[in-house]
Amino acid sequence: MPFQLDENTVAGRVIFERGEARGQQEERTDFLALLMRRTFGPDERIAGLAERMAVLDRDTAAELALHAASLDDLDRTLPPHPGT
Repeated sequence: MPFQLDENTVAGRVIFERGEARGQQEERTDFLALLMRRTFGPDERIAGLAERMAVLDRDTAAELALHAASLDDLDRTLPPHPGT
């Protein structure tokens, strides 16, 4: 008997919603990184800072990305990375 896993099953909906949330988080992270690169220029710290900022509400994160005095200032202001 074939196993059906699509949006019409409970498991399918859960997997779909998790994937959608992960995609939104990645999109937000990419956008915040773009804002920081435009503000501060290329820097290897931007990807990690963007990941840390992505957990904040959208307005707060954008405000920080656009108006921080420096990347060092952002690093001191943001909560630690969830994995640390």
